[in-house]
Amino acid sequence: MEKVEFLLATVIISLISTGFHIATRDDFVLAVPRAKVQSFMDRIFGKKLSFQLQKPIFECSICMSSFWTIILFWFFGINILYLPLLILAVCTLNTIITMIIKDIL
Repeated sequence: MEKVEFLLATVIISLISTGFHIATRDDFVLAVPRAKVQSFMDRIFGKKLSFQLQKPIFECSICMSSFWTIILFWFFGINILYLPLLILAVCTLNTIITMIIKDIL
């Protein structure tokens, strides 16, 4: 895999996961579906386990790095050997973005 492809995948996955995180916040476009998923997961798993499972899906932008990288890396045709490095890169970029936008949200 070339460096440009890796960097492009890192940026795109990070922007998608961060955008999804923001869109599922209260008063944003996906707040209602998020609430329904939360309610469903709370009933199935209980509140404590449910919250831990929700973190990598939509609750924590930094935690979302691993889940969304694993889901989205297939679209880039990236060799699975690069997956751990890609997860770390997306996590780093998500952390930087979160630090920049934390006061806005």
